Amino acid sequence: TQTPVGIETPPGFTLPCDAAVTVETASSPRTIKIVYIGNSSDLRRTRTGTIIISFAQGVRCREANASLTAQFVDFKVTRKNDSKSVVINGTRIITNVSGGLLRDLATTDSIVHKIYDTNMTVTFDNDKKRTWETHFTRIFKYNNGIVVSTTGHVIGTNRFGDAFTSTITQPLVITQSCDFNLVSGQVQHTGAKITSTLTFGLHRAGNPLSNCPVLLYYKVVWTGPNGSSLIYIGVY
Repeated sequence: TQTPVGIETPPGFTLPCDAAVTVETASSPRTIKIVYIGNSSDLRRTRTGTIIISFAQGVRCREANASLTAQFVDFKVTRKNDSKSVVINGTRIITNVSGGLLRDLATTDSIVHKIYDTNMTVTFDNDKKRTWETHFTRIFKYNNGIVVSTTGHVIGTNRFGDAFTSTITQPLVITQSCDFNLVSGQVQHTGAKITSTLTFGLHRAGNPLSNCPVLLYYKVVWTGPNGSSLIYIGVY
């Protein structure tokens, strides 16, 4: 962890195992800089590049409509099993629409965040560069623990240059009571040639959950241009 003059690490802040973090509270805007160094203990992926989180002096995160920006600078994620990677550049804006902090959820009806970016570029490992646009709404509630519900969509082009839209057709729900797992939700991906519908929070047979099992399953339904379809159920 780097700690130059004027930079402090907030109490209770846990560092990622593959990154160096610096926090600058005296600057305007205030910044948190995360530099990934690519030696993650995660068996699935490695990360390099930088994410800079910034927010204006005098603005408190708990205030309604307070916002911060997350700037991605050559942020690269590489999958270990096949060395496939993506590099992300651009800026994401997160706004606390309702105001409030997560620690207040037990006495607050809900906390609403808006998350969007319109200039995010993604470079694939075949050197193709594409632009993505993201619009999400994330609602935090309390029900036997924290419950996080996300809706919204992503539009852009894939590595082959085909336009796509991914829309959350049923809210993606993560619950603390189920070890912060994704317990329900559905995403529909529409591309130039196929439409796929991905449903989360299922038992092995593809039925919706009624409890919190050891293993959670998803179901993908692919529909081709001629109306034919394929179904796959897998664990996550």
